[in-house]
Amino acid sequence: MYVTLPDISGVILCKMIVEKIPHIKVLMVSNHSERSIISESISNGAKGYLLKNATMNEFLNAILEVINGKQVFSKEVQTILEKPLILSNESKPRLTKREKEIVKLLMSGKTNNIIAEELFLSPFTVETHRKNIMQKFEAKNLMELINQIKLHENLI
Repeated sequence: MYVTLPDISGVILCKMIVEKIPHIKVLMVSNHSERSIISESISNGAKGYLLKNATMNEFLNAILEVINGKQVFSKEVQTILEKPLILSNESKPRLTKREKEIVKLLMSGKTNNIIAEELFLSPFTVETHRKNIMQKFEAKNLMELINQIKLHENLI
């Protein structure tokens, strides 16, 4: 399953599927290499996580490993997970220019639709940015996101 899907986050969809069909085995595929997204995918029931640049052999081996009940990660993902987690203000998430604009507008209390109008974007695009921002900060809701951003006040 891809992490980035048009209508819903693949990470969230993974959890929904695993809750409804516990014996299913989900292998996540993405170009997102953020530790938080990888960790959330695994927490939500994914049996593995591969980056899209994995070799065909890695994909085939991963499918076989997952079918055989093993947890599997591409080499790059394994390296990311092996690095020690440093929790400090210096390890703040990196936001794109557009994400910073959206964060400022969210913090001012604007809705996705209003933000979409102001930035000449579709509401779906704003929602996608918002989901990505929340994943980067590992926030479960808007209030948690705002609190996380306040911790990194020089971020925006």
